[in-house]
Amino acid sequence: MPVDALLASGRSHPWFRKLTALGFQPATGIRMTAAAVTPMAVGQAIGLPEAGVLVGVGGLFVSFLDSGGAYRQRARTMLTAAVAIALSGAFGVLAASHGVWAGITLFCMAFATGLCGAFGAVAESTSLFVLIAFIVSQNSPGGWNDAMLRFAGLGAGGVWATLVSLILWPLRPYGPQLDAVAGGYRSLAALFQTRLGTDPASLAERRAVENALAQARERTLENRASRQGISPIGQNLLVLIRQCDLLYAAGISLDTAASIAEHRGSVTAYRRPLRALVLTVSRAAGQLAAAISAGGGPGVDRSRFDRALNRFCRRAAAGNDETRAVLRGVQRIATLLNTAIQACTALKQPASERAGEMDPPVPESGDWREKLAALWTLDSLILRHALRLAVTATLGLWIAWAWRLHRGAWVPLTVAIILKPDFGGTRDKALGRVAGTMLGGVIAAVLDFYLGNPWLNVAALVPLGILAFSQKAVAYQRFVLFLTVFVLVMLNLVDHGDWRDPLFRIVDTAIAGALALLTAQLFFPKSGIDEFPARIGDALQAIRTYLGGVLLRFRGGDPGPLRNQRLNAQLAAANLAVDFQRFLSENRERAEAEPVYSLVNSVQRLADDTITLAQYTPDKPDEQALSQILRFDEETGNLLRDLEIAARNRALPPAAPDFEGALDRLQGSLTPARNAATLIVEEMQGIRNALVRLEKAHRSGSNLLA
Repeated sequence: MPVDALLASGRSHPWFRKLTALGFQPATGIRMTAAAVTPMAVGQAIGLPEAGVLVGVGGLFVSFLDSGGAYRQRARTMLTAAVAIALSGAFGVLAASHGVWAGITLFCMAFATGLCGAFGAVAESTSLFVLIAFIVSQNSPGGWNDAMLRFAGLGAGGVWATLVSLILWPLRPYGPQLDAVAGGYRSLAALFQTRLGTDPASLAERRAVENALAQARERTLENRASRQGISPIGQNLLVLIRQCDLLYAAGISLDTAASIAEHRGSVTAYRRPLRALVLTVSRAAGQLAAAISAGGGPGVDRSRFDRALNRFCRRAAAGNDETRAVLRGVQRIATLLNTAIQACTALKQPASERAGEMDPPVPESGDWREKLAALWTLDSLILRHALRLAVTATLGLWIAWAWRLHRGAWVPLTVAIILKPDFGGTRDKALGRVAGTMLGGVIAAVLDFYLGNPWLNVAALVPLGILAFSQKAVAYQRFVLFLTVFVLVMLNLVDHGDWRDPLFRIVDTAIAGALALLTAQLFFPKSGIDEFPARIGDALQAIRTYLGGVLLRFRGGDPGPLRNQRLNAQLAAANLAVDFQRFLSENRERAEAEPVYSLVNSVQRLADDTITLAQYTPDKPDEQALSQILRFDEETGNLLRDLEIAARNRALPPAAPDFEGALDRLQGSLTPARNAATLIVEEMQGIRNALVRLEKAHRSGSNLLA
């Protein structure tokens, strides 16, 4: 379609690349602005500005819930959210007209919203916007006719946002992550272009690769947090990030080996073939970057690299030890590059053509009643958060009533947005929200003097919306600033410049921020780090199951769908990372910070190394390979089980076994998998060391976080 070519040309523009490199999402900002502002412009044109604003608000709420993924899943999620938001809005209109029932229903709605955190990120975010729609509607109490109009308006906006996302402007769900990973390979190509030397230019390229890899990992973590599961595309992106990191390390290792050999006069005759080979690696990395940015596919031509590789191998095969070390480094890069090309190709490969890990997921066992029943204990972080949210939101509504605040529903609305399960997250949200709202309110008050015409307000909403929604994942304070101005300018379409709106927006937000901080500190102030030992055990158990399934497939067995095992391992590692962020935000000076950080990184790398190992599954393992894998499976499984038990019981882990023999047995047809297996062993030993340091850092003679 012509629009596809237009979007592709826009994404290739240098300014667009610079914005996406900083984390901005211009396409998302334009799409969400179109879903919100278009109904407002239509309402203004036909003389129904209130209806246009109502439909636009419904479209905006549902647009926030489009996190990408398969079209069928997105359509089901967004349409379900549209109906739920419309019903909640109608219910809010009715509840607000019955006095005390408004507070009771708000308590119940907020409590249910807090409990939805047990059912995944999609359920949690959807329930939050359902609660927001209920609170916003309490500003306009009325009867059944008003409720039906509210239902129709919000529902129409939700359907319109779904049409915009799925038909008129299809979302590029993995766009930021694709661009971030492509940036890593683009920086890697520039690094190989300089031959990885120690001159200032090469050092700058090294920093560029490290920054690009850090950004790619950050985008991956954001993607994990915003989705219920790990899709095949997301999984291949994880492999690509890992391979880029390994290629970076292998390139540095190759440069060191070549420098040693050149110093001893061992590679004088091979200098030009080696230089040519490194340049072909740079070219292949650049092609990988372009293919990844375009969404994957077979976009890499390895013919020139293969010719340069064969030429160098023929000349270096008969060399001395130093030359053979360079040769091993070259072969290592060839193996890593091949895995990266396969993962890039698999980004566009249909799921039916993928073996093993791409099998359809198995439905989770248990139903919603079992999950809900498991929450009814004050040790549950989710239940404590639900109670805190319900009490604080109801208290905010009571304060708004008692003080007769203009648009008093903004107080419980802001509480619902700010209040998080942990104090650190609540504090960061509250500070960012209050600061952004104060500055945004001042800007909106100034704009009131210049935007007297309603059409000027509609025109101003377009850049304000793009500025706000394109950076909602980058800088929360700037997002709130532009969102505040957007909302206040939007209200001008209905209230025609009520001077009280900016002032009370600031006052209500400040009250809500103080209230949220106070209740987060006083009401169930239990830290999320208390659940850290269980999270460690969950992550290690999930990774052990996944590693066992991968090794069983190595032996020719059928472990069932590896996709579910991989998904569980990645989600458990992601949960561990989220817990660490909460711990760090609550107290950055605690002695446990360093070993906990090392532990989280080792667990995540262990999961990623297992993914890498799965790429080397042999087609038909021989008898010798079967015995080698079985022995390695037993030794790694036993150590992971011991580490899991030690973490759950808050005890010191046992001594790590010597894996040299197990790794030495991975020879013959299993040689390509040895590097990944070595990394797995190193990360398991790193986890054990981190658990020991965590024990010592907490308190002398104590158990793990006891």
